Amino acid sequence: MSIFSDGLKGFLGGFASAAAETLRHGAATAAGMEAVTRLCEAARIPIHARDDSSVALLFDDPVVGQRQLTITAGGTGKFAAFAVRSAANVSPEPDVLKYLLGRNTRLPLGAWQATNAPGPCRFALTYCAFIAGMDVSTFEYLCDVLLSEVLDFDTKLRDAGQI
Repeated sequence: MSIFSDGLKGFLGGFASAAAETLRHGAATAAGMEAVTRLCEAARIPIHARDDSSVALLFDDPVVGQRQLTITAGGTGKFAAFAVRSAANVSPEPDVLKYLLGRNTRLPLGAWQATNAPGPCRFALTYCAFIAGMDVSTFEYLCDVLLSEVLDFDTKLRDAGQI
């Protein structure tokens, strides 16, 4: 065997392996998206937008009009990441960051995250959940807790004149 032949076999073997992995995860992600879609339908929550791995749900919100909850199915199809963004776009003030870190210790689920870029911070409340076998009441509870927490945070910032 030549170096070229060995290299080509290695490349093709790696390529085939990567393609099989992509197909396997693609099918799993599709199964995860089917589970998310079924949960949305059972909860009578319309899907506003979708792509191959996520859905966007819109909810009425007194601070921002409509608030988006994004659900992204994981590559295994067994879990999904739930994320709700805050309307806040503020300087990373120690009081705000301290508040969010404190909330993380008291929330029944989810965790606050902040961008790590120069300039104003953006905030999101996220939660990763197993969706395989999730029932509709659990799904509704997850959505409600995340949306309520972000609304509470944005209301505090709005009342302080920061939104």
